[in-house]
Amino acid sequence: MSLAKLHGITRILIFLLAVTIPLFASAKTKNILIVVEGKTDIKSFAIADGRQLANLMGHFNTKVTVEGVEQYKNNDLNNYDFIFYIGYKNINSVPRVFLNNVVSTEKPVIWLNTGIIEFSKEYDLKKIFGFTVASYDTVT
Repeated sequence: MSLAKLHGITRILIFLLAVTIPLFASAKTKNILIVVEGKTDIKSFAIADGRQLANLMGHFNTKVTVEGVEQYKNNDLNNYDFIFYIGYKNINSVPRVFLNNVVSTEKPVIWLNTGIIEFSKEYDLKKIFGFTVASYDTVT
């Protein structure tokens, strides 16, 4: 992973933590699901990003699960308070079962890095969430 990409991911995570700190401030333990691109494989760069995020979540009162999206089962996200998705490769086709659950859930879903363009091709994100995705910044 290049240093520029690492710095970009770090900036995004810091921003997300600043935004979500109030959500985690309660005394109740929050269950967090971090779903990453691909399989649950310790050698995967996406799993490494998921483990880094899990480590950051350790600063809050959380119980964190990290898994590859290929191991995700229908409606698993309903067992968690917050869901993160982390893509890694520029072209990232996310399984439909996960996308269907993201579209239909009331739970907060935080999407990081890639896969959102492919998601926007499958669903009308403007109608569902109020935004569109035109491109992915591969520079930062």
